[in-house]
Amino acid sequence: MLLLWNISTILAMPIIIKQAKSSKQLIDILEHRHLSKYGTPGRSVDALDILPTTLNILAYQEGRIVGSARAVHYDKSDFVSEAQYDFSESSQKLRGSIGLIDTVSVSVSKSSLKILFEYLIKMSVFRLSLKGYKYVFFYAPREMIETLLAMQFISLSDLDATGAQVPMLLKVEDFVKSFELRFADKEILRFREVFYFSIFDASEVLVIEGERGNTAYVAERGSVDVVVQNEENLVSISRIPPGVLIGEVAMITNEPRTASLICAEITPCVAFDRGEFFNIMYSEPHRSVEVFKILSRRLSASNRRIAEMKKV
Repeated sequence: MLLLWNISTILAMPIIIKQAKSSKQLIDILEHRHLSKYGTPGRSVDALDILPTTLNILAYQEGRIVGSARAVHYDKSDFVSEAQYDFSESSQKLRGSIGLIDTVSVSVSKSSLKILFEYLIKMSVFRLSLKGYKYVFFYAPREMIETLLAMQFISLSDLDATGAQVPMLLKVEDFVKSFELRFADKEILRFREVFYFSIFDASEVLVIEGERGNTAYVAERGSVDVVVQNEENLVSISRIPPGVLIGEVAMITNEPRTASLICAEITPCVAFDRGEFFNIMYSEPHRSVEVFKILSRRLSASNRRIAEMKKV
């Protein structure tokens, strides 16, 4: 199949969702939260923002923040939050550490709102899971209930009742199991602490043939076309389904990409970058032995196939 795309005009501008780590990122979140809440410039700050256990997630596109979320430790005996629902009764029935997602702010078009909201929540829960949290509370907007139920949240009240928001609970273990099922290449889960999310729109480019690689991806859903330059045309040689690690060979070898990867539809991906990946391998080389065996096999097979296709 010949593709009529001009890659130079559809460079990827994905929404990137990560944990905020720098003071600049935190300030950006505080300003975004204030603007989303009040419609005027400023910074929304409260006591929870200065606690070391507070987790802040940001989403940005082309360097501009488009979403944020805050997750905090839920203390059954002494908790202060802007959350409008009292989870204390439910918390008494739970054993283990509990997190609360108490603030989510977005500033994107209506068509992108649900998927950005979904991945802000997913990133919050994912990071909480790495910290050992067993449960997560969330007082959810009613229009997002279907999305949250698909993530394994359960409602703590009657879904047919009136009200703009619904109290919900997630057992983190259920989320993690569902998350892991999406990976066909499960070995890469050994490096989950460096994962973040990227959301690509339909026809956006993940990587470009000939450029040096820095990032690898696993599509959570959607699909990715592998295309190569053949004389004057871009030729699709395969389609990669969700759950498969892609772009990892060039990321590790720093060699030019052997093909371009273009999203066939809206494609949210788990992503990780070369620098953080290698930091783990340098400090804990025993974690990477099996991964390198897999990558070596795939590198040989991939190079053979692309060489054959370009001769056609």
